[in-house]
Amino acid sequence: METIKRIMADGVGVKPSNGGFDKDMNDCHVWLEDKDGNIVDPTPPAYPYPMEYKPFDKSQQVRVWGQYQSKIKALGKEKRSVMKKRLYENPLHRQCGYNVFAYWAKHKDLKIVVGSAGFHIDTHTIFWEFG
Repeated sequence: METIKRIMADGVGVKPSNGGFDKDMNDCHVWLEDKDGNIVDPTPPAYPYPMEYKPFDKSQQVRVWGQYQSKIKALGKEKRSVMKKRLYENPLHRQCGYNVFAYWAKHKDLKIVVGSAGFHIDTHTIFWEFG
């Protein structure tokens, strides 16, 4: 809990992330939904608290997912194939867009959703870590 308080005080999750693998990407979370709106999230949670999901508006989802599509396409066919296999079998922490792409490639009936993800750290507080 102390770590969460420190992170919240530092503003992580409030402004765009400047760390991690994709330093030039927008701060967000990516997950999947089935036809009934049930969430399928292949990414391991960053914190051991119940999660909350809030989609961006449609135009922002399209824009941000387009960033991921560009990076995925730039990998080339062979690297993309390896990435899909590895991340489907073993999704990585804080690599939600790539984990979702790998999962969606085998479950195309699911819808890709881009937005914010938060954690219920107590009964009155949601810590919006992503987006």
